[in-house]
Amino acid sequence: MNAPSPRPGQVSTLIAGELAEVTIAACGVTERPLRANRVRVHGGPHATLTNPGPAFAVSIHAGTTPPPGRPPG
Repeated sequence: MNAPSPRPGQVSTLIAGELAEVTIAACGVTERPLRANRVRVHGGPHATLTNPGPAFAVSIHAGTTPPPGRPPG
């Protein structure tokens, strides 16, 4: 099950469960497990959050609002 892809400038934290940040690039695929109770700052638009296990994961996401006249993302 995939969670929404984080946008640059967003932060997230995993409260419970398992999540992995998956990045697909020309040089290969990188999967990075996220640890509970750690804040993660997302700087690039190419990562996807994936739940590798059968259980639910609880996470909190926050971001900034773009300035007026500028499209989001």
